Amino acid sequence: MKNRSAIGPGRMRQADSHQQMPKEPGVYRHVDRATGRVDYVGQTGNLQQRAYQHTHAGKLDPATQRVEYQVARPDASRDALCRDEARHIAKHQPPGNTTRGGNGRR
Repeated sequence: MKNRSAIGPGRMRQADSHQQMPKEPGVYRHVDRATGRVDYVGQTGNLQQRAYQHTHAGKLDPATQRVEYQVARPDASRDALCRDEARHIAKHQPPGNTTRGGNGRR
Protein backbone atom coordinates (compact mmCIF):
# COMPACT_ATOMS: atom_id res chain seq x y z
CA MET A 1 0.00 0.00 0.00
CA LYS A 2 2.42 2.58 -1.24
CA ASN A 3 0.17 5.63 -0.92
CA ARG A 4 -1.59 4.69 2.30
CA SER A 5 -2.08 7.61 4.65
CA ALA A 6 0.15 7.71 7.74
CA ILE A 7 -2.78 8.96 9.81
CA GLY A 8 -6.18 7.41 10.23
CA PRO A 9 -9.52 8.89 9.24
CA GLY A 10 -11.35 11.37 11.43
CA ARG A 11 -10.83 14.75 13.00
CA MET A 12 -7.59 15.93 14.47
CA ARG A 13 -7.33 16.20 18.25
CA GLN A 14 -6.81 19.58 19.91
CA ALA A 15 -4.23 20.59 22.49
CA ASP A 16 -3.78 23.87 24.32
CA SER A 17 -0.17 23.12 25.28
CA HIS A 18 2.63 20.73 24.40
CA GLN A 19 2.13 18.87 27.70
CA GLN A 20 -1.23 17.60 26.40
CA MET A 21 0.32 16.01 23.32
CA PRO A 22 1.68 12.47 22.97
CA LYS A 23 5.34 11.69 22.38
CA GLU A 24 4.53 9.86 19.16
CA PRO A 25 4.96 10.56 15.43
CA GLY A 26 2.23 12.43 13.63
CA VAL A 27 0.98 15.41 11.66
CA TYR A 28 0.12 18.69 13.37
CA ARG A 29 -1.10 22.17 12.59
CA HIS A 30 -1.20 25.53 14.34
CA VAL A 31 -4.68 27.05 14.24
CA ASP A 32 -5.60 30.66 15.00
CA ARG A 33 -8.02 30.59 17.94
CA ALA A 34 -9.98 33.65 16.79
CA THR A 35 -10.41 32.86 13.10
CA GLY A 36 -9.89 29.10 12.83
CA ARG A 37 -7.33 29.69 10.05
CA VAL A 38 -4.59 27.08 9.77
CA ASP A 39 -1.33 29.02 10.22
CA TYR A 40 1.20 26.18 9.89
CA VAL A 41 1.32 22.45 9.11
CA GLY A 42 4.12 20.02 10.00
CA GLN A 43 4.99 16.41 10.68
CA THR A 44 7.33 14.99 13.30
CA GLY A 45 8.58 11.91 15.06
CA ASN A 46 7.59 13.34 18.47
CA LEU A 47 4.52 15.59 18.61
CA GLN A 48 5.08 16.80 22.17
CA GLN A 49 8.73 17.71 21.64
CA ARG A 50 8.02 19.52 18.36
CA ALA A 51 5.24 21.61 19.91
CA TYR A 52 7.63 22.54 22.74
CA GLN A 53 10.28 23.56 20.19
CA HIS A 54 7.80 25.71 18.25
CA THR A 55 6.61 27.40 21.46
CA HIS A 56 10.10 28.23 22.69
CA ALA A 57 11.21 29.44 19.25
CA GLY A 58 8.26 31.85 19.15
CA LYS A 59 6.58 30.10 16.21
CA LEU A 60 3.60 28.94 18.29
CA ASP A 61 1.77 31.30 20.65
CA PRO A 62 -0.50 29.29 22.98
CA ALA A 63 -2.42 32.48 23.82
CA THR A 64 -3.56 32.97 20.22
CA GLN A 65 -3.09 29.53 18.65
CA ARG A 66 -4.00 25.95 19.44
CA VAL A 67 -2.41 22.81 18.09
CA GLU A 68 -4.41 20.17 16.27
CA TYR A 69 -2.71 16.83 15.70
CA GLN A 70 -3.19 13.27 14.65
CA VAL A 71 -0.96 10.42 15.71
CA ALA A 72 0.52 8.29 12.95
CA ARG A 73 -0.42 4.65 12.48
CA PRO A 74 2.13 2.31 14.11
CA ASP A 75 3.21 0.98 10.69
CA ALA A 76 3.42 4.41 9.01
CA SER A 77 6.61 5.29 7.17
CA ARG A 78 8.37 8.63 7.25
CA ASP A 79 7.53 9.07 3.57
CA ALA A 80 3.83 8.56 4.33
CA LEU A 81 4.02 11.27 7.03
CA CYS A 82 5.66 13.61 4.54
CA ARG A 83 2.93 12.94 1.97
CA ASP A 84 0.21 13.64 4.55
CA GLU A 85 1.95 16.86 5.57
CA ALA A 86 2.12 17.95 1.92
CA ARG A 87 -1.60 17.15 1.45
CA HIS A 88 -2.55 19.28 4.47
CA ILE A 89 -0.37 22.15 3.22
CA ALA A 90 -1.97 21.97 -0.24
CA LYS A 91 -5.46 21.93 1.28
CA HIS A 92 -5.04 24.76 3.81
CA GLN A 93 -2.34 26.96 2.17
CA PRO A 94 -1.01 28.07 5.59
CA PRO A 95 0.96 31.33 5.60
CA GLY A 96 3.60 29.87 7.94
CA ASN A 97 4.74 27.20 5.48
CA THR A 98 7.32 28.37 2.97
CA THR A 99 7.56 24.98 1.20
CA ARG A 100 5.00 22.43 0.07
CA GLY A 101 6.09 19.98 2.78
CA GLY A 102 7.89 16.67 2.74
CA ASN A 103 10.98 17.90 4.64
CA GLY A 104 11.91 20.28 1.86
CA ARG A 105 12.05 17.47 -0.65
CA ARG A 106 9.03 18.71 -2.57
